[in-house]
Amino acid sequence: MENPEKKTILIIEDEPVTAEVTARIIEKLGYKVLRAASGEEGLQMAVADDSVSLILLDMDLGAGSDGPETARRILAKKIVPIVFHTSHSEKEYVEKVREITLYGYVIKNSGSFVLQSSIEMALELFASNQKWQNTFDSIDDMLFILSLDYEILNANRAVSTALSLSREQILGKKCYELLNCQDHMMQGCPARLSAASRKVEQIEYEDKSKILKVSSWPVVELNGEVSSLALLVKDITLQRKQEKKLLETQKMDSIGHLAGGIAHDFNNMLSGILGYASLLARTETDPEKKESIKTIINSAEMAASLTGKLLEFGRAGQTSLGPILLNQYIEETLSILHHTLDKSINIKLDLHGDLDSLDGDSSQIMQTMMNLFINAAEAMSNGGTLTIKTENFLPHREFMSIHGNRLAESYIMLSVNDTGVGMNDDTRKRIFEPFFTTKTQTVVRGTGLGLAKAYGIVKSHRGIIEVETEEGKGTTFRVYFPRGKISPVGRHNSLIELKRGSGTILVVDDENTVLKMANDMLSMLGYTTIIANGGQEAVDIYRKNTADIAAVLLDLKMPDMDGRQTYAKLKEINALVCVILSSGFVKNNELGGLIEMGISGFCPKPYRIEKLSETLSSLLSH
Repeated sequence: MENPEKKTILIIEDEPVTAEVTARIIEKLGYKVLRAASGEEGLQMAVADDSVSLILLDMDLGAGSDGPETARRILAKKIVPIVFHTSHSEKEYVEKVREITLYGYVIKNSGSFVLQSSIEMALELFASNQKWQNTFDSIDDMLFILSLDYEILNANRAVSTALSLSREQILGKKCYELLNCQDHMMQGCPARLSAASRKVEQIEYEDKSKILKVSSWPVVELNGEVSSLALLVKDITLQRKQEKKLLETQKMDSIGHLAGGIAHDFNNMLSGILGYASLLARTETDPEKKESIKTIINSAEMAASLTGKLLEFGRAGQTSLGPILLNQYIEETLSILHHTLDKSINIKLDLHGDLDSLDGDSSQIMQTMMNLFINAAEAMSNGGTLTIKTENFLPHREFMSIHGNRLAESYIMLSVNDTGVGMNDDTRKRIFEPFFTTKTQTVVRGTGLGLAKAYGIVKSHRGIIEVETEEGKGTTFRVYFPRGKISPVGRHNSLIELKRGSGTILVVDDENTVLKMANDMLSMLGYTTIIANGGQEAVDIYRKNTADIAAVLLDLKMPDMDGRQTYAKLKEINALVCVILSSGFVKNNELGGLIEMGISGFCPKPYRIEKLSETLSSLLSH
């Protein structure tokens, strides 16, 4: 065997002459030699010197030392090949050697060739075993090799790391003692089952805050006998949490789709109710009946608002930008919280009568107001006054010096003031931190996400949020939203003048009630209508009457050929076709994609005659 790098062999021998002769032979073979005269000295040298590549250990050390016991003590602290050097060849000695080491023994005075062969074979075998052990240790999960009576013969590095134990503390223990801290095997132990079944067995169980998957399989020798067991313990806590989160996400997606489907069907029904009620409001002259019709319209609009909330849920947090009349949403938010806020709290409104609109996501803006209103109410556990104020705001010099010069030209300001307990300076600095809460176990414990969420929503709308507070004197939050650029469409609380027109409108829908209602509305507005019950029928009609049709009122959700496919077919006939999309449910980003394709307008269901009049007039007057 060549020795490009000089290896060190430690000789542990109590007989000086034998030690000297052996050392000379080994040095002539090209090895470096260290010598120890006792088991204790050999143990210290083996552990302290990292250069030791092999130990030649006397089987019968004098002065009370025992070679096998010394070997056990060394191997408990260091992985190193040990070759016993002995004068005995009896069977009992050979068996004792096999129990301790894989690297064999050599009879003393056997000559240099036998000694060289024994050393070389031991080093080669050790190198091979080290490769296997390195592979064994590279596995991140805990891996054990067990005897058939469940004693740990080997364990990888992950075991020592996970249990904070040394190899000396692990090897020789029963697996159930180490893993379960018990003196017996647990019910359904996979090691016991695999030993009996001769196949892979596994279980999952919770250990404190962890979920563990324990797998065991038999190690079968060439003769077919099971010699040992391999036991793998895998921490699957994160995997199970991820699976649970995925299932929850899928469930919420399913609920979102269900909510959207319900909203779509419900909006179709509301289209007939609200549409015909708005028509009756135009023709009825009896005051008492007009009041009843008004009640129907208000109820239908409240139902439409409910389906809107279902659709917002179905969007799963996607932002939908539109014009918002803040005063209107403040009143709606307070009506929702009417039964939630303590009766001892007096609500005072100071809402600007000519407040500008803002551009934003209505559900997020409402959520922000809810968080601010609820936070203010909870600060007044003994009652007080909640003052809500709005006004148009132009940034002044002091405001710009605080918030910088990159500001909008004008803002809508919302002020929420309470007369509650107030906050100290340390609390004020942390109120927008996620998971920070001042609520204790004596009240309903908060998550600390309300104000953090409000802060995030305000920032996402390019807004500014300020807080002014003092202990015992209450708190004021001021939120500034940039003035909107999208023209708002207010609610029709009274009849407005309809914008009449002329021309032929192709109405496409799969619901007969909606078709009839749209036909009646358009007739009242002065238009001629052609009815198509589905996408294919609409394409056929448009192909024959392209020159006569001024616009197409197209439903998005239809069987066989939906609104998107129908629109594409219509564009093939006439690239400049004027299409007004009508739907009670539009998926994430779907409307944006249709607008990019060239849709002329959008009229969400359920709609009143006023909305239809305004949409058609704005498109056909150009």
